[in-house]
Amino acid sequence: MRFETKSFSSAESWHKNETVSSGVLEDRFYSYFTGDGNKLSAYTKLKKLGVVGNMELSGTVNNGDLTLVAKYKMKFWFNLFKTEPLDLSQKVKVHLWGLEDY
Repeated sequence: MRFETKSFSSAESWHKNETVSSGVLEDRFYSYFTGDGNKLSAYTKLKKLGVVGNMELSGTVNNGDLTLVAKYKMKFWFNLFKTEPLDLSQKVKVHLWGLEDY
């Protein structure tokens, strides 16, 4: 796995705004998810996991805490009863060290 892509870091001060740029979130997510930032590869992996359509990523920074939210639809691997995909949301909050003033 090679980490030469710029998707793992940037000179942009994305953490200084209350709302994090969705472009930054997507770049980082796809880079860590695939190892190379290849969106096609990420979509293929997500589809294999049962994710339907695109994943909506959003983030906020408040008092040095970064909150990330991922919203997506997921289908059942074995859908015996023809159930519609589930609307799911995952949320994580992490502290950004040294950013208490933001």
